[in-house]
Amino acid sequence: MKKITKLKKAAREVKYEIDMFNKLSTSFNPNLNIFSKNVLTESFAVHAYCLFRFFYQGEIEVKNKTRKRKNPDDIIAEDFEINRSQFRKNRTPKECLKNIEKKRNKQIAHLTYNRIYRNSKTKDWKVGVIIKGLQKTIIAFINSLPDEYKSFFN
Repeated sequence: MKKITKLKKAAREVKYEIDMFNKLSTSFNPNLNIFSKNVLTESFAVHAYCLFRFFYQGEIEVKNKTRKRKNPDDIIAEDFEINRSQFRKNRTPKECLKNIEKKRNKQIAHLTYNRIYRNSKTKDWKVGVIIKGLQKTIIAFINSLPDEYKSFFN
């Protein structure tokens, strides 16, 4: 498959995640019952995590002091030939959103003892912080794309 065709198809998947994240971001309502709030939070967490990995996973990652190349099947922001320095300068710092991964792992994707030690202050997701941080990063990504790729995300 030609590179441009592959990137167009990949962009559709990224755009889907951005669209779902944005729709979920506007769906939070303090009047929701606990079931609806949990369903919304879990869906929000899944899409936020997908975007976090897309925007912050590089070609090589360091985890547990081990350098690891990305899975060749993973779609990452750098695949779109972004202006890397512009993107990194204008996006939300990774440390500000790193909690997405930890909370997803501890509260949604795995049954852990960590869950039983959560209280009303630590259990809730900082949805507003995540929304603001990822929206800033989405804009930084779009602005750092080469002109020929920007139309993929309209």
